[in-house]
Amino acid sequence: MLHGFIIRIGLPVCHGAEGPCFHLGKKRRQATMYHNDTLNWAFACDSCMEIIDEHWQERWDEYWSGVI
Repeated sequence: MLHGFIIRIGLPVCHGAEGPCFHLGKKRRQATMYHNDTLNWAFACDSCMEIIDEHWQERWDEYWSGVI
């Protein structure tokens, strides 16, 4: 609840990868390919972005293993 309030008032805190994170974050490009480009971005700190990158790498590996 506090985390959501902090984000709504515009403080630059990470939105979190696995739950609330109160570290400073910044807008970063995710390894996604959504048609709506605004969905390809996340507001995250360094450690949460590593988790997000690992998640998407696993998803792409799974996708490509089924295609090839």
